[in-house]
Amino acid sequence: MVSEASEKECTVETTNNGTKEEQFSLLSSSNTIKEEILKKEIEEPIEESIKEDLIEENLIGQEEESDEEEATEEEKLIEEKKEDVLEAKMIELNSENEGVFLETAPEIRCSSSKLFKFPLKSGNLPEDIKFDNSVVIGHTTVEIGELSIPCYLHSFSNDKLTYLEIKNREFKLGFSVVLKDDTIEATNEYFFYEMSKGLNHIRGIEVLKILDKIFSGVPLIFNVKLLFGKLEIENWVELVKIKTALEIFTLARENQFKIQMNKLLDVDNVFYKVNLIALLNKTSKFNTWCNFKIDNDKLSKDKNLNVSDSLKIKRILPFNNKFSIEETIEILEPIGSWELRDNKVVSRKKKCVIALRKLRGGSC
Repeated sequence: MVSEASEKECTVETTNNGTKEEQFSLLSSSNTIKEEILKKEIEEPIEESIKEDLIEENLIGQEEESDEEEATEEEKLIEEKKEDVLEAKMIELNSENEGVFLETAPEIRCSSSKLFKFPLKSGNLPEDIKFDNSVVIGHTTVEIGELSIPCYLHSFSNDKLTYLEIKNREFKLGFSVVLKDDTIEATNEYFFYEMSKGLNHIRGIEVLKILDKIFSGVPLIFNVKLLFGKLEIENWVELVKIKTALEIFTLARENQFKIQMNKLLDVDNVFYKVNLIALLNKTSKFNTWCNFKIDNDKLSKDKNLNVSDSLKIKRILPFNNKFSIEETIEILEPIGSWELRDNKVVSRKKKCVIALRKLRGGSC
């Protein structure tokens, strides 16, 4: 064992009066003080470090608690939003429902060109215009490109306008003209044309081809009673209309639908319906786009459209007293939030597929 004296490193000295005193040596005292200082220096940083660690842990804990609280709040909001969003559904509507309006791309193509009635006719000559003078020019042959067509010419005039009428049994044309020396020229101010009611399908296509040439600017050339005529007419608005009608009649012929012109006279929106019948003879479905507007306030609650809903619209178009055309228009894209305003759905150029069916009876 190590003695207590050796542990303390002390010396025993005898005083003058003969008593013994125990004293610490300078070395021993110095070492002890150093140890205490070192111990204090070591312990204090450790304590400070522990305190800092505790504070940091406390802050981290608070941040984690805050993050957890924020995450919980976000989850609650998401859940609330989920509850607010109605389950997407398929809505089927009839075009006859109040508050439902729809136009398909082929229908817009016809309506924008005012192709509603047969026979095809158009013009900008005022209905109330009066002519003071009328002159029969007579029969002649009119050349339109490579075609030579026998026609009858008649002119009408007043103090402001001279109007030349050209007609045969298949069509009638009229143009505002001026006489320059012995040559008749078109002014491109006024025009008129009309197809005959008595045309058959094949001749109807041929007349549309003639009108196509005329309004594309192919000259109409004729000689009659010392008068020379060269009429050049360009009208791109009318050309679009004529080309659309020509395409529909040609499609009908290619798809084995024979048009009886005299049975088209009383059919509303006739060119669009002929287009559908021509397509139906080839396929029962086709892809296109459509515009529609639907007022939820005018529908029953179970038919109201909401965001993400799908839509089908059915239409029945009477053709004559024998049959009708049924369209089932399925919208291929769900309703978007941007399309729903003030409880109305307004959609433009929405992709769709149209299924066609022929129904017996004019209104079935």
